[in-house]
Amino acid sequence: MRIETARLLLRPFVLQDLPEMTALLADPGFMAWSVAGPVGAAAARRKLEGEITSFESLGFSKLAMSLRDDPRLIGYCGLGLEVIEGRRLTELGYRLSPAHRGCGLATEAARAVIDDAFGRLALPELHAYAEPGNAPSHRVIARLGMTYLRDIRLHDRRWRLYRLRRPD
Repeated sequence: MRIETARLLLRPFVLQDLPEMTALLADPGFMAWSVAGPVGAAAARRKLEGEITSFESLGFSKLAMSLRDDPRLIGYCGLGLEVIEGRRLTELGYRLSPAHRGCGLATEAARAVIDDAFGRLALPELHAYAEPGNAPSHRVIARLGMTYLRDIRLHDRRWRLYRLRRPD
């Protein structure tokens, strides 16, 4: 499975992505809004293996993101499961290298993932959350047409929770 957009290629992660994934997850700029902050090689391997396992078992995960004309990883975008207020929700998440931010790539990738979620996966709804101060993420969420639900506590932090329902 691969998803192509005008500028991007999204695909499931493979073990060969480990060196690039390790470099991204160790970058403080890439991990600026992460609960974990920058992580080392062992945590990067666990993250990568978790995404591979998720795709194999659920049919979705965060997907490796690269430019169509350059195979190097610039981030990821995709789906995951998150327990929020006792409910298991399908969450849309994305993270881009600082060099690739500000030009609409996160929105482009997220729209493609949403189309796949509501098409191939036939999911009824998706959720996203972002910390109140993460203005770039809130702009992406707004461009996607997601609806603000409420503020929540998760991972010992405050987040804004959003939802997008599949069109009828």
